[in-house]
Amino acid sequence: MCGIFAVHGLPNPAADRSRFIALSKRQRHRGPDWSGCYVGQRTVLVHERLAVVGVGELIPRVTLS
Repeated sequence: MCGIFAVHGLPNPAADRSRFIALSKRQRHRGPDWSGCYVGQRTVLVHERLAVVGVGELIPRVTLS
């Protein structure tokens, strides 16, 4: 499961980068695996990849065919 936050059309997204990261971190209590932040010219994309809780380590999360 993931949490994704994106805003497009900002005049200066780098100025609010820390604010957007703080909003994304509000989901971390669910068990983060990884996170990332992309800041473009007019766009911010922040995500939290959340851990799958209660699933054994031997069970693959993705099945390749």
